[in-house]
Amino acid sequence: MRFRPLLSIADDGNHIIRNTFNASLIAFIVSSLTSSVGSLIDGVIIGQFLGVDATAAFGLVSPALILFALFGAVIAAGARNRFTMLIGKGDLKGAGGVFTVSVILGVGLAVMMMIPMFLFPDAVCVALGASGSAGHLLDETRGYLLGIAVGFPAMNASRVLTAYMTVDNDRRLPVISSVVLTVTDIGLDLWAAMTGGGTFFMGLATSVSHYAALAVLLWHFRRKDRLTRFSL
Repeated sequence: MRFRPLLSIADDGNHIIRNTFNASLIAFIVSSLTSSVGSLIDGVIIGQFLGVDATAAFGLVSPALILFALFGAVIAAGARNRFTMLIGKGDLKGAGGVFTVSVILGVGLAVMMMIPMFLFPDAVCVALGASGSAGHLLDETRGYLLGIAVGFPAMNASRVLTAYMTVDNDRRLPVISSVVLTVTDIGLDLWAAMTGGGTFFMGLATSVSHYAALAVLLWHFRRKDRLTRFSL
């Protein structure tokens, strides 16, 4: 019987750890960019095709999007840490409960933030700065705000689900989801710009792109060996 040297076994272990770390790092970086890539694409295309007023309106809405993304990121990060700890203890039922609550909380918060934007869009736009000397930006600001607000539930759902993917041994889906989001958003934004669509259609294009990216992430739940399971 031949025995492998301990150093060789250690090298194999380091190789596995290194590959796992690199794959997780890439997935984390790509998924982190997902939350900002839609707005980045919108800003570039709006600036190139829709003019100064539309660009200024996009700039007024951006702080609200950053604040919204912050809430989703906090929920995702905190829930993932709790989920990982429970999985380490072997408490699969508790982990399922944490996963379920984080998804419901993330999507529910998005809906709660979306409703006032549809009920009182002008008031929200004025609060964002479309008033006084910038009052002429109200229509453009309202259009982009309503278009992008449609995608709030998908944005938060994607943030929360992506946080679990590396823990649940599915590192490729966040990357694929980000690619789908980017390609879809660029294509729809260019179509909206070429056909004379305003800021509403620009925002709506980004929302549709986020739903497409979410559809990719939901493919994860076809796996039978997944750890992420809904449990009330």
